[in-house]
Amino acid sequence: MQHAVSKADWVALFREIGLTDDQMSQWHKLFENRHPNGHEAFLAWLGLPVDEIADIRNRYRLLSTGGGRGCAVTAVDAFRRTAGLMVALLAANQPFFPTPQ
Repeated sequence: MQHAVSKADWVALFREIGLTDDQMSQWHKLFENRHPNGHEAFLAWLGLPVDEIADIRNRYRLLSTGGGRGCAVTAVDAFRRTAGLMVALLAANQPFFPTPQ
């Protein structure tokens, strides 16, 4: 299955909207904490191998237990910025999650 958007493409989009490495980490923490199944599906949609998906999810699941209000505010800001990227993908007729086969 060929993926229309790669991990590198997604990171480039994050960088283009001004997200730092810390903000991208906060985005992953928030996504994993609030929507673990969606986070896993998103990583699979990017074409990541199963072992890399497990590593990412484990890393951000562990990190999501720390942090205080300042971290949450940063994560919410990153999530809001991501919403614009999702809208752009939908407008370009690129599904955010893969369709079941």
